[in-house]
Amino acid sequence: MNIDILNGFLKNENDLEGWFFPPDMLSLAIINDIHSKRNIKGNIVEIGVYKGKSFSFLSHLTKENETLFGYDAFPEDYYESTKLALEKYGARVKFELIKADTSELNDDDIDAKIHGKATRILHIDAGHEYHEVLHSLLSFSPYVVDAGIIVMDDYQDPEFPGIEAAVLDFCEIDRPRRFIPFFSGANKIYLCSSYMANQYQNFILSSENFKNSSRCTIVRDFAILKGFSKLPTSYEKTKKNLSKFYESKDFSLESSNQYLENIKLKAKKYAQMIQNE
Repeated sequence: MNIDILNGFLKNENDLEGWFFPPDMLSLAIINDIHSKRNIKGNIVEIGVYKGKSFSFLSHLTKENETLFGYDAFPEDYYESTKLALEKYGARVKFELIKADTSELNDDDIDAKIHGKATRILHIDAGHEYHEVLHSLLSFSPYVVDAGIIVMDDYQDPEFPGIEAAVLDFCEIDRPRRFIPFFSGANKIYLCSSYMANQYQNFILSSENFKNSSRCTIVRDFAILKGFSKLPTSYEKTKKNLSKFYESKDFSLESSNQYLENIKLKAKKYAQMIQNE
């Protein structure tokens, strides 16, 4: 996505209903630029579409020969609203909207749509309860290419503490690769395979938008680049802190066991929608 397209979308983004904000649009545009320069290929998958605001934005990141997939239960007129948003504000790309409760999907359901179709960006913004989030991460992460990313919405939202808990638990899994947080935006946390984290961080820091507005923070055994920081450090200090962490090798890749079927059952049992009934 070039800067003109980003600015054009930002002019109209307030016309679209949803919770997707300019700082994370900028973050995703920069990460998409990394994919273009590194020739990282794959589709874009969004779990939780609502009325299509972020889906329309993601269409501008979708390249030729890629498909944009959107999973949602699509209650009321949300399906039609999404298609209208995409028509008015999206790019002309290949897309597919799948009406489904993702907490009920099994491997065969997912395979039928995206198996063999590599995913480079997975955006999760569906049910916000702990087991729903963990189930989405466990179910869809195997389809993300090694150099791809997972974007988790509403991380650290005090209304939904289960999101952070689910993400951190997911990041303790090594099966056989491990995803870890590498960047924190305004309302989202960004995950990638552990070996890619520092590469993404260095690229993001090379952008003038983040060079002197970020800082490094260490959580468990991973370093996270915090963008749009309230306590930013200089570019030089942020780079030094990241380098110090990676040179120390003060991290591990310990694995832990999770059982997808149990998580699936609890995802349904403790679903946000059920609590609202």
